Amino acid sequence: MNISETVINRLSMYMHYLTEQEERGEKLTSSSDIAQECGVTAVLVRKDLARFGRLGVKGIGYYIPDLCQGIKSILGLESRLHIAIIGRSDLGLCGISFKEFLDSNYVLVALFDTETAATDRSVTSDILPSVDILPLNRLDEVAQSKKIDIAIVNTMPSEVQQVVDQVVKGGIRGIINLSPVYARVPKGYIVKNVCFATEQDNLIYLLQSQGIGDGP
Repeated sequence: MNISETVINRLSMYMHYLTEQEERGEKLTSSSDIAQECGVTAVLVRKDLARFGRLGVKGIGYYIPDLCQGIKSILGLESRLHIAIIGRSDLGLCGISFKEFLDSNYVLVALFDTETAATDRSVTSDILPSVDILPLNRLDEVAQSKKIDIAIVNTMPSEVQQVVDQVVKGGIRGIINLSPVYARVPKGYIVKNVCFATEQDNLIYLLQSQGIGDGP
């Protein structure tokens, strides 16, 4: 079944909400509860979930563990995916050092430093497991040994395409590019260009169009 990216994004929101509710010990939820927390309508929630069969019980609602597992199955998140982050020094850690990321189905297996003089070392924090920080010239080797599924690229704009090309060469088929520079990949590989700077510019425009944030 082909699912649009818009629906995938909503399913992801539902899943993260359900995971949080499950951690709190909640057992049941409703389309209205999900809609309120995810900023959509209850009708849309029911429509999204109805695409995939009976995930709820009429007159009762949705059993949270069952629905959460059902959405994970739809999104292909039943197995653990190995993640590598590529950045300059500790830049690549930005945006992923939070509990929700590490508690999901993603396992951070390696960090790669694009600095020319980078050498093997490791990093540990209260929220990060002990992870090796490696020079980028070891990417091909480690991509195979660690079975890396996805690379998160957070480098200087001038380095992005070169780094992405090296990721492709290493056989890593999924890439998230956090740079403002658009990255291209050959057929058979997927890159998601996620630019925070663009989102920030968009937000500033919307604020100023409403007269918010204007100078004195």
